[in-house]
Amino acid sequence: MQVVSRTDLILKLFFICAAMILTGCAQVPGYTVSPHNVVNIREARNNISLGEFSGGGSSVSCRDQFIFADFNGKEAEKDKAYALYIRRAFEQELASAGVKPGLPSSKISLKLLNVDTHCGIFQGAYWTLEAEVTMEGKAPFIVKSQRDFEFSISGERIVKDAAAAFPSSVQAFIAAVIAHPTFRAAVYQ
Repeated sequence: MQVVSRTDLILKLFFICAAMILTGCAQVPGYTVSPHNVVNIREARNNISLGEFSGGGSSVSCRDQFIFADFNGKEAEKDKAYALYIRRAFEQELASAGVKPGLPSSKISLKLLNVDTHCGIFQGAYWTLEAEVTMEGKAPFIVKSQRDFEFSISGERIVKDAAAAFPSSVQAFIAAVIAHPTFRAAVYQ
């Protein structure tokens, strides 16, 4: 039987505690509608309907540290959480903009290609969202947005700061979708 010294035990406990503090996990806040996006959607000549939103991105090293709740208050499946959150955000934007009776509808589907968060002391902190967007009768197009956010250098705070910044990053992503020339050609003309 191997005897562990008190110093070794203290060091092991220190590293375990440090790992827990540095990684943490955080609840992503609910989405808040962007007035800018709502105004832009209201200007559309067609209604917008939502098709399938899929994918989960691939390059977030700490993405499993973010917790997304579904409508029933249960945790959403990790591989679907980002696409589900973005779809619900889009639904909220469309609901706030209102449906225009009698107008045709343009259906939009989205496949997330990349969801990335970066927190670097020298490079700053940002979320990058990239997706392939398809609309009926149009060729698929790629939309990519990057949104900077303020963060703390404390490990536990970094994850919380990134989670808190996700909703505004989704607002910026939806704005990028709405501003894309292919989207505008389908719903604004």
